[in-house]
Amino acid sequence: MDYRVISLMIFVTIFPNLRFNGFIPRSIGNLTRIKEICLGGNSFQGEIPWEIGNLSSLEIFTAENNRVLTGGIPSSIFNISSLTQLFFNNSLSCGLPDNMCNHLSKLEVLDVTFNGFTGHNPSSVGECSNLRNLSLSTNRFNGTIPRSIGNLTSLKGLSLRENDLTGKCF
Repeated sequence: MDYRVISLMIFVTIFPNLRFNGFIPRSIGNLTRIKEICLGGNSFQGEIPWEIGNLSSLEIFTAENNRVLTGGIPSSIFNISSLTQLFFNNSLSCGLPDNMCNHLSKLEVLDVTFNGFTGHNPSSVGECSNLRNLSLSTNRFNGTIPRSIGNLTSLKGLSLRENDLTGKCF
């Protein structure tokens, strides 16, 4: 185990916006007790490692404003039942998995603004019953707005602007 990497990751967790660059190490998955990771405002590149899903105590994950991150959100992150806040404001591609809320019963904030997500908004978003803020803006989502969003009775903020959505507002 490379303790220098672990120390670095804890440091980045506490102090975002330090212009760190390079790849997010796969060993980040060894930080199983960490509750918050804020990687925002740096210059990380490459894909977010799948091992992020090993962080069973993680409550808040922010990876915003790292314009050189590529790929999609690793599906493993949607299995972390302790997550309350997820922020991905980058140039990620792909989209959100249809079953994204199966294990995210505590999720309160989901912000995936400024990505290149395509496809339909997942209809299961309505199963994230504790969502207070949902921002899917400035992507390339298409199709209709999922009716299940109407099930989000705790929702205080909803932003769907700058997508290719069609249909009636409910």
